[in-house]
Amino acid sequence: GQSSDVLFQPTFLICCKGRNAASDGPEKHVTKLITWNRSLSSRSSASKNPLTPAQMDDEFSEICTDFVEEFCMISGSHASSLDRLYAWERKLYNELKGTESLKKIYDKKCVQLRHQFERDTSAREVDKTRVIVKDLHSRLTVGTEVLYSISKIIEKLRDEELQPQILELLKGLTRMWAMMHEIYQMQQAIVSSSDIIFVLKSPQSEPYRQPLVNLISEMGLFYSSLTNWIDAYQRYVDGLHSWLQKCVVQPYDHSRRRKLTLSPRRHLAPPMFVLLDDWSSGIASLPAEETCDSIKNLAADLKKMCKQHQAEGNKPEAGSKLAILQAGLATMFDRLSKFSAAMSSLPESVKNSTEAAREAYAIGRSG
Repeated sequence: GQSSDVLFQPTFLICCKGRNAASDGPEKHVTKLITWNRSLSSRSSASKNPLTPAQMDDEFSEICTDFVEEFCMISGSHASSLDRLYAWERKLYNELKGTESLKKIYDKKCVQLRHQFERDTSAREVDKTRVIVKDLHSRLTVGTEVLYSISKIIEKLRDEELQPQILELLKGLTRMWAMMHEIYQMQQAIVSSSDIIFVLKSPQSEPYRQPLVNLISEMGLFYSSLTNWIDAYQRYVDGLHSWLQKCVVQPYDHSRRRKLTLSPRRHLAPPMFVLLDDWSSGIASLPAEETCDSIKNLAADLKKMCKQHQAEGNKPEAGSKLAILQAGLATMFDRLSKFSAAMSSLPESVKNSTEAAREAYAIGRSG
């Protein structure tokens, strides 16, 4: 197989080998491979002005103290690093496009010079063309060195800034979802042990309908918020993973004439490749769809219950209806508990595999 030194060349070499990077169309068609939405909250995190527990509710402050203490990223502003990565990628593209145009002119002049030799053109014309070819060659050499320098800057940003920030983010995700797992387990236990008989004996009247309507509205907001978060989470990781895959020479099976899937471990890739490869594949196996469906199903049951309650003239709820509600809540919190457990274990697993890849990469490079 190919060695890691061949596969993980600087970015500009991969682009040059493609021969079509600068000919895909106008600059407006360049795909921004790393995209993110910068909200006010993300900007405030970069300003390093953390919130204080005094600003929070007393009951909530104890839970969130650990997160408040590390509200600012120790490894620096993630948004700023992505900004600079994109700027250097764009500069690399523009430099490459100029170098490709220069290379086409150089190739034409080389062909012209060869034809002049073959046709015994006058020495004056040959010398004139030779001078142009030498000048173009010098400019190409300088352009290649510039591309190489930019590529090394991108690699340094990737390994010394982006990777530590992602590892810190993974640590925060582990803690956040571990806390959510505990909360969902508590809620599931409370719902499962609730006494429906006590609820049936409680006085019920018209105000009962409004809380039910409010609950349906909150369930809709919860569903949309969770699905949007999961979607943004997946797009963020997939965007980084896709960008990183474009920075390497993909393995090629010459016998079958097709590209192969890059194996970061087998080809001894830098740890960042293992990190994003494992993270991206891990997200695909999360029970996200089942979790969101449980919320949607519960909201549908609540809407049905609300319509029946109104059609029956606001009569007290039957025990069977409340039992359905209780079962729906228990199912939802069970799915949320399993989802949060998977979400908290995934970052930890990715961190461990990245550390193992870092050690293997260091040994491989030293050997």
